[in-house]
Amino acid sequence: MIFLVNTMLNQVLKLKYNYSQKYQRELALSIVFQYIFFNRFFLPFFLSQYFVEILNEIILNYYRYNELVWEALYRSNFFVMNYMERALLLLLFAEIKKGDIEPKLLAYIYIRLAKKYCRKNFYKLIPVFVSNVEKSI
Repeated sequence: MIFLVNTMLNQVLKLKYNYSQKYQRELALSIVFQYIFFNRFFLPFFLSQYFVEILNEIILNYYRYNELVWEALYRSNFFVMNYMERALLLLLFAEIKKGDIEPKLLAYIYIRLAKKYCRKNFYKLIPVFVSNVEKSI
């Protein structure tokens, strides 16, 4: 799992000051993973203000967000998740709560991220999670 995070960071850091939203989202995902797994994090200087605000919101309200994510997952069968899957759902929840991007578009983006970084069938949970979060907010 640590190799996966290092790979994500290396992909992002190879770029020179031209950081797309895609790579910034992957970097934010690795930062949330680091916070969950190591209880430490770092905010790189090149991360956009949008993701800095989202990460600060997640870190300041980590336990409350965890409870809200588990409430949204209550009706599903995904009770056992690894750290990367938790980080992905926390970041998705925070982005939906912020409300700058349409939830359907976020679902599409996070399905692609889940296919890339999570277990085989985890991506099927994303649309259900998004609809449950939309109902609760």
